[in-house]
Amino acid sequence: MTIEVTKACQERTDYWEKFLEMDKKINKLIRSQIGHKNNMIQSFEEERNYDPFFNWLSENGVDVKQDLETTFNQDEGHGLKAKKPYKKGDLIVSVPLNLMLTNKTAVETGISLLVAKDEMFQTIQSLPLALHLIIERYKLKSKWNHYINSFPKYHRLPLYWTIQQLEKAKGSSLLIEIIKQRASIARQYAHTWRLLEKFEDNLIKRDSFTYDIFRWAYATIISRKNQIPLIGRSGNPVDILSLIPLYDLFNHEDGDEITAEYSLETESIECRAKRDFEVGEQIYMFYGHRSNMDLMLNSGFCMRNNKWDYNTILFQILDTDRFKERKIKLLEQNNMPPIGLYVIYPTANGENPISEELIKFLRIFVIQNESDLDKAQELITENKPISTENELRLYSLLGIKLMQTLEQYPTTLEEDRELLRNDTIEHYEKHLRRLLISEKEILQNALEFCKNQKDIKTRSKE
Repeated sequence: MTIEVTKACQERTDYWEKFLEMDKKINKLIRSQIGHKNNMIQSFEEERNYDPFFNWLSENGVDVKQDLETTFNQDEGHGLKAKKPYKKGDLIVSVPLNLMLTNKTAVETGISLLVAKDEMFQTIQSLPLALHLIIERYKLKSKWNHYINSFPKYHRLPLYWTIQQLEKAKGSSLLIEIIKQRASIARQYAHTWRLLEKFEDNLIKRDSFTYDIFRWAYATIISRKNQIPLIGRSGNPVDILSLIPLYDLFNHEDGDEITAEYSLETESIECRAKRDFEVGEQIYMFYGHRSNMDLMLNSGFCMRNNKWDYNTILFQILDTDRFKERKIKLLEQNNMPPIGLYVIYPTANGENPISEELIKFLRIFVIQNESDLDKAQELITENKPISTENELRLYSLLGIKLMQTLEQYPTTLEEDRELLRNDTIEHYEKHLRRLLISEKEILQNALEFCKNQKDIKTRSKE
């Protein structure tokens, strides 16, 4: 079932109907696991006591109680604010490796045999870390008890959205990614549950390994994970997945560079101020070059005017195309698949928002004769137009596709803006509307660019 759902998402065919069928089975499973309720997404965040967590940090050599304290608001949840001023580049905190939950500690604390023997545990980095987190959560005397207890009980992520909430994302690529994510989690859970029949005596009882606890662990990881380099067996650095105490409490602010770096010499991550911060001001970090869809899917929020944002549009070579084989071969020569998502960027002042890859793909896609196919061999590689007629067909087709994409949304751009003005709007919908507004603005801007290009090409032809 999960494989069918993922395939349907990739092909954009009947994915919603297949997802609803899968979702019913998952909810039936959750209800059958007595004592563990289905934690539906909450519209509010609960303020938590971080004193035990800060005391644990101090006991382990990370004493920041004089420098930092937690802050809280309903939109961002918990964060960290300054108890002293920081200048740009100042060291805020250094967190040692021995306090982190990582894939390395997962192997060292009991699941090494499972990782060694199972392909899925070897290829999906988050899976061993998720099982590790669950095992440590159930331990009475885990080294990481105070850290794990500081995590939220509920994650305001699309992973927890109801069907009614998901329906509001129709038309967006976000919905496809949410469905694929849920299918992947269901597949990983079923696979791990079966494996535990052989390993449960040494790891965790299968009765305790519920879908809900696995979903919580997965949500914790995707919203907090970081990659750090460790020296592997070959003597070279190898990136591993990690959960880093305290560092994962910093909220995101737009920027240009990440100001945290892992040191192989000190075996710690050093977090430095991305800008000046005053006493009492919340300290932010830059999470990296992430689109709004990435932020929404994995962190539960998106940004206004995110300069790293983009939208995607699906194209594929048609089975009915009489030049299908030659076009596919031409695409392969340019390292492009016959089906894929292509990027459209947010631009202003008439600048080109269409990615170079999409332009190349469409120049091949709209070819209608042998002569243009022959010319394309060289011109596509050099990123040059094949002919004026080819360019006109390219921008005509793309314009139609953009209009069709806009029509798939259940709301218009104006309606989204109006809904966002409502002060009582729930957290998830506020950020969803921001995402939809950004997506539609990118599409409309690209549509206007296509119209202008058509006019230019038409005039040049006359």
